[in-house]
Amino acid sequence: MTLANALSWTSGRANGDAIKALLSASAWLSQSGIQEQEGPHAGGFYGWYSTLEHCHSIMFSATTGNAITCMLFLDRMLPGWPRQNPTEQAAFWLLDKAWVADEGGFMVGINPQNDSQVRQIKTLDVAMILNAFVHLHYETDNSFCLSVASKAVDFITQRMMGPNGVPYPLLDVDSATVIQDTSNWRADIQPYLAKISIGLMNYAQAIRSERARTHAIRLLDWACQKAEEKQEGAITSTGRSVHLLPTMYAVDALLVGSVMLDRQRMLEAALKTWRFVADCQLQDGGFPMLVGEGENYERADVCAHFIRAGRLIEALGMLPEGYCLKIDKATKRLCGELANRQPDPKMFGAFNHSGAERPDLQDANTQATMVAIQALSLEAGMPNAASAIARDMLIV
Repeated sequence: MTLANALSWTSGRANGDAIKALLSASAWLSQSGIQEQEGPHAGGFYGWYSTLEHCHSIMFSATTGNAITCMLFLDRMLPGWPRQNPTEQAAFWLLDKAWVADEGGFMVGINPQNDSQVRQIKTLDVAMILNAFVHLHYETDNSFCLSVASKAVDFITQRMMGPNGVPYPLLDVDSATVIQDTSNWRADIQPYLAKISIGLMNYAQAIRSERARTHAIRLLDWACQKAEEKQEGAITSTGRSVHLLPTMYAVDALLVGSVMLDRQRMLEAALKTWRFVADCQLQDGGFPMLVGEGENYERADVCAHFIRAGRLIEALGMLPEGYCLKIDKATKRLCGELANRQPDPKMFGAFNHSGAERPDLQDANTQATMVAIQALSLEAGMPNAASAIARDMLIV
């Protein structure tokens, strides 16, 4: 049996708390106003809603791209869920407001109050948007989606290509220069960049592009090598600190790569790295932002990533003995303290950025909520959720 075939089953799990949280989170994504409904920025997604200041953040390109993918995932998992706006509106916002057509990438973010832009392009952001446009092509059969995706592939594999087949992480738009900063993981060449491979693999499958497939394999093999070199796996670190969220990005990539390419080496690298994160679990079931030195607090998105990856590993028959209890504990934490239950419809149903010990960081967070939706779909025993995420690459 191939790894892809192993994902076609569901465990039959029916976690009632997970089902409730999944339905609430899906309604929040559609109805809370986190996606702008009208005006010149209609379709764009805000990064979060501040529970203290009662206002939205700026709009983010990667969040909007991932929202397209997440909405298409929900269309498959929950037919008839109350989605108000078509995914095409989000795509239009990306093309109208964020696309830098001559580069093929997308601005990091835009403040809709004054149209000011974060004038940088992140390679990983472009890859996640690439993935969304390939999925939109499957959904709409619109060839222009593939045209946008093709330019994104060129941006990643030509404009941003760095040493060892790994792209540089960041481009400054005004100076047209690539950026690498080893003091900041977001601007450094580290294993989290392996997640770029998902968009490349999806594009390669859509048009039978050997170039995109080759670049994806090279990136994943590099991540495997990094995992084999370190006791902790394919971690992302700065100084003496390991950052758990980007480390989970590498796990995502290696899991999807193992399924799409049927590579046991990638699955073993993913499992090794996931076990390291599992062993960082807090007593209450949650996860810290980092392990080591520096400001630290609990992160809901790390918790959701951990659950999602753990259930995919379980679906592949590779979950180590005793680790199911860690996933159950994480799910209880996610559906409890980290879920927003404030009566305000702009917040209720979302997942917070952090826990109660940091009220200043209890924002209703869009990306954390979308990852949680996929994690909870697995926890709720949704048929074929695992194959939709890992085999069909509807992953955020």
